[in-house]
Amino acid sequence: RVLLLVRNPYDAIDSYWNLCCTNTHTRTLEESVYIKYAQKFDAMARHEIKIWCEFHYYWLDICEKEGIPILIVRYEDLVLNIEAEMIRVMKFLLGKLCGVEDGSKMGSFWQWRARHAIGNAATSVRSEKKSPNESTRICNLGSYTPRSSSGGLSIGKSIRKKRFSDRVLLHMHEVAVSLELERKQKNDAAKQQQNNMTLLQ
Repeated sequence: RVLLLVRNPYDAIDSYWNLCCTNTHTRTLEESVYIKYAQKFDAMARHEIKIWCEFHYYWLDICEKEGIPILIVRYEDLVLNIEAEMIRVMKFLLGKLCGVEDGSKMGSFWQWRARHAIGNAATSVRSEKKSPNESTRICNLGSYTPRSSSGGLSIGKSIRKKRFSDRVLLHMHEVAVSLELERKQKNDAAKQQQNNMTLLQ
């Protein structure tokens, strides 16, 4: 089974730029760095959009070709509704063993495990009351506090802050369309070749 976590390419590329420039997951670049190195950022964005598309197409295509079950989890959905997304992931990984849909004890256990993992569970499996000290804040979920804008969510920040010029955005969209057409032609050609084959070939 494949779990494919997908983040929108604009924020993903902007985040990667911060990682490359600071060599950390936690520090955020000053606006002056974006201004000073605008050409370098544009060049990186033009390059990375192709990699972003090809990475996701690779997993979609290989799973379809090999018959591997795949679940796409949007990063934005995970950030905005952690518990629901984690339960969806567990249902995908465990199937009926999860028991979330049939209301069984096992289902209650896995729902509790999801809430526990995000810091939103009761102190015991039997208790349904939340501890006043527990929180679903994202900063409590990992080994470090993620970068964010003013302590809030950073979804769509790169677009709101106009990190990408109109020319770069147009280029990114053209690359995505071009790769999709190329992929479709390749898949159509493969299907056509498959249809022309006999059992003796």
